[in-house]
Amino acid sequence: MYLQLFASSPVKPIPLAEALKISLDNYYALLKIQVGSFQANEFLQLKLVADILDISGTWPANAPAGAHFYPWHSVFLMLDQADRQIVPAPIVGGVESGAERMTNAYGTFLQKLMRYVVTKDLTLEQQASIANWQQQIRGLNDQSLSLAMADRQKWNGYALAMGLSPTDASAYLQWSGQFGSQQTIAQIYGQVKQLQNNIQMLYDSVTPDPSDKEIVDTYNAFNNPLQRLRYPLYEDFLYDTGRQFSPGSLGGLPLGDTAQFSDRRAVTFDPFLDSIKTGAMGHFTAHWDRTTQQSSEISTDWKASGSGGWGPFGASVSVEDSKKITNDFKTVTSIDLAAAAAFRAKIVYPTWFNPTLFSHQHVKDNISDFAEFFGTTGSLLYYATALILVRGFSAGFANSQAWTYDYKEHFSASGSAGFNCLGYNFGASAAYSSDVHEHQVDIANTTLSFSDDAATVRFVGYAVKKVTVMEESLNFHFRRSGLY
Repeated sequence: MYLQLFASSPVKPIPLAEALKISLDNYYALLKIQVGSFQANEFLQLKLVADILDISGTWPANAPAGAHFYPWHSVFLMLDQADRQIVPAPIVGGVESGAERMTNAYGTFLQKLMRYVVTKDLTLEQQASIANWQQQIRGLNDQSLSLAMADRQKWNGYALAMGLSPTDASAYLQWSGQFGSQQTIAQIYGQVKQLQNNIQMLYDSVTPDPSDKEIVDTYNAFNNPLQRLRYPLYEDFLYDTGRQFSPGSLGGLPLGDTAQFSDRRAVTFDPFLDSIKTGAMGHFTAHWDRTTQQSSEISTDWKASGSGGWGPFGASVSVEDSKKITNDFKTVTSIDLAAAAAFRAKIVYPTWFNPTLFSHQHVKDNISDFAEFFGTTGSLLYYATALILVRGFSAGFANSQAWTYDYKEHFSASGSAGFNCLGYNFGASAAYSSDVHEHQVDIANTTLSFSDDAATVRFVGYAVKKVTVMEESLNFHFRRSGLY
């Protein structure tokens, strides 16, 4: 097993006490046990980087006692991670999350599924009209998002130059009216609403079979504006009305993305923020040394080796420093990992998301038409069911000799180098935010440790559900044909 060092010039891998058996597989097995409750076809997906999740504590000192600050912004950060397409390409026991939103792929799936509900009752001309309107809607939504993203950058630059807060609503409205695209975005949403009404009128003219009612109800819920909220892009306490943020107030804002709010379909999480910040579920301590047995959990779950791709430990240092670290880690005798909590933040989807439709009879009967969603590279082959969070993580290394390199200086939060332990970044690359206490690096003779603050929460992976409808349909076909 190796400690991989990264630098501007090529650096050879550094042996990490080769008698030790700890690997990514061992960590995967440990974490899977701690977060537990995996269902059939549900897997743990580790992230290559354990991002820090900025979850708030309390309002500033002059705020009412016990009041929380920016919970809605924290929910948005979690939602933004949950609403990702999962790239169906296992990498060392996990699958990557893409930049594309899961909701976009899911909306396209619902549109295609609806065709099988109404095709027999709509004329070819009506079907062509629906397809044309849906294409226009996709183009308008892309245009609106591009305008909103451009506005966000321009407004932030203007606010900074003028000494304004980016959450100053009155100043933003003045700016947007003169320089921004808010009116254009509002007009675009008006066009989208009209096109959606056109589609809905044609769909309403059809009486679907009772077995298709679930599809129609889900499609209507997905397009219902009441299923969406405008989430704050900044900490709640920066907004004048931040204390009053609620589903009602955020849902009552005008539809569409702006430079201050993101318009998204709502989900909730269980447990909610208070438990994430303070709960002790999944607390663990683990010790690995020369007697540790190697795990094969990743290989078993993902049917692929978990030993390649990226090393369990890494450091970003100069070539010269890498030689010193090489000598230190050659004599490591054991590794200890610990966390104050490790748990699933379950994604609770409202009625607009209905994964039971993935195995609807229309999908099974027309399986090749749904390969873009459930094939080997399908956009919905995996979908996230929970965020895997770890709070108060620490890693300790025992050495048979004294450590010679100054890890405390170089890998502090303000240091020049970065240390990576199973995806947890310490040092200059840790990217700690204003609400997260800096980590600690301690060294005492033969012991070296890296530790997050007890309140620091890391987003380390997903629980993902695999949709097997296409595999099952193909297996059924092969069995019937005598080929399997």
